Amino acid sequence: MTRESLTPDCNLLTQGYVLVQAWKKTANYMRYHNWYSDTLEIDRAAVNLQRFLDEVAERLAASNEWVSDPLRIVPAPKSQQWRINAETKLWEPIEGGKTGSKLRPIAPVSLRDQVAATAVLLCLADRIETLQGDPSVSIDNIANRSSILSYGNRLFCDGTGSQLQHRWGSSKLYRAYYEDYRNFIQRPETVAEMFEKNDSSQVVILYSDLRQFYDRVHLRLLAA
Repeated sequence: MTRESLTPDCNLLTQGYVLVQAWKKTANYMRYHNWYSDTLEIDRAAVNLQRFLDEVAERLAASNEWVSDPLRIVPAPKSQQWRINAETKLWEPIEGGKTGSKLRPIAPVSLRDQVAATAVLLCLADRIETLQGDPSVSIDNIANRSSILSYGNRLFCDGTGSQLQHRWGSSKLYRAYYEDYRNFIQRPETVAEMFEKNDSSQVVILYSDLRQFYDRVHLRLLAA
């Protein structure tokens, strides 16, 4: 599959039926999954939804001139109990020390940019998801395992033969993360058990992680 085949049609992106579905999925996901999202911004856009979508369509129509909004840094606290200090009236963690005051910098994308990105996602969903393989198939089969490239953040799709199709009208955007993650974890164990049955040697599974992965992403190389 060529790069051109993975480029969405700009005329399709500006259609109202595409943008309204992108709006629904984006707003729903931000409200119920992004606790740091600006819900007031979502409400304001909902009141003037037609004008908001028309502005997005106008910007998408001139895609060569598209400029994303600056990211807004949100210092998100770690999962812990917080309180308002009775003396200083400041919001602070109950636990003291470096661990208690540690914040995670989060950079949420603007509502307009997220709606535009979701519209692109909808137009490419079937092709991208089909390329990555069906994550719902059994991992006990070698052919199934060879056809799956990714288990993370997969879209909710239906299998039609060898193709995957995303449900545009569904309020569900992503598949059940826990179910896919469980298959991802069990996959090496399943392979190891098959080797143990056919070989007297011992199989060792090594798990690794990249510390501060996103902090080390080179944006210029990513955009090249």
